[in-house]
Formats: sequence, C-alpha cells, structure tokens
Amino acid sequence: MIIYWGSADEFWLRSKMRDLVRIRALGRTRPFIATAIVVGEPSVSDKEDFVTREATVIREPYGSALEAFADQVLAGNRA
Repeated sequence: MIIYWGSADEFWLRSKMRDLVRIRALGRTRPFIATAIVVGEPSVSDKEDFVTREATVIREPYGSALEAFADQVLAGNRA
C-alpha cells in the first residue's frame, strides 16, 4: 500500500492512515505486505519533520527508498 503525500496538509495524510486501519477492520484477512508514504513536493516543515512507525517514509527524490519498499513487497509475495 502506498500513500502519496503531495500538496495536501498533514490532516489529509492522517485521515488516509486511519483509512488503512479501517480497511483492516473491514474483514481483510491478510495484513498488507508493506505500507509506505511517499512524501513529495512541495516541501513544507510538516513534511520535513514527519515520522511514523506505521509505514515506511520515502522522501522524494530518493528513489532508492522506493526500491527498498518494492523489495519488501516482492519478499512478502514469496512468503
């Protein structure tokens, strides 16, 4: 699962993260293999300071972090 955080505010992001919790509660039997938040432009202080334990945070333009996320997904599919 990837959430792309672009021009929206942090309240929007938090609501999307709550949606992920609701999806799990609506009868999903398997957990997500991996969850990530891609932090895009524009750069604002809320985004620069953002941390969470609920997902991998990938800050653009650092594509290598996206590769690590893809590796998680591929490893989960093999399990």
